[in-house]
Amino acid sequence: MDGRLGDYIWFDVEVDLITNNKKKNINKSNNIYSYHIWDARKIQEKLKRKIVDVIITSPPYGNLKNYEGDNQIGYGQKYDDYLDDLENIFSYCSNIVRDTGSLWIIIDTFKKDGKIKLLPFDLAKKIQNK
Repeated sequence: MDGRLGDYIWFDVEVDLITNNKKKNINKSNNIYSYHIWDARKIQEKLKRKIVDVIITSPPYGNLKNYEGDNQIGYGQKYDDYLDDLENIFSYCSNIVRDTGSLWIIIDTFKKDGKIKLLPFDLAKKIQNK
């Protein structure tokens, strides 16, 4: 990954639903696990259906940390633009998480210009209104 630009990684494990055993020979390298690194803002280009059981993520820390990458989410953005990027990403995530799945977002409040930003609540409100 090139810093925390909004990259995501996912791991694939194929399981035989009847025996609950992991299937072998899923890819050419005979490795039953694979991972993918991609810009999270383009997740819908790679995953197009509900195949994910759980997403656990800690998004970039807004304007608090520069991850030294081009086009990164958060750093250098206005707060509302940052929220819009996160809203779009998590809307895409809702399209790939199974109905029985879950999404865990690890975020916290922070202080900017002397004011407390309630990021978890602001993001939850944006996602619910979409």
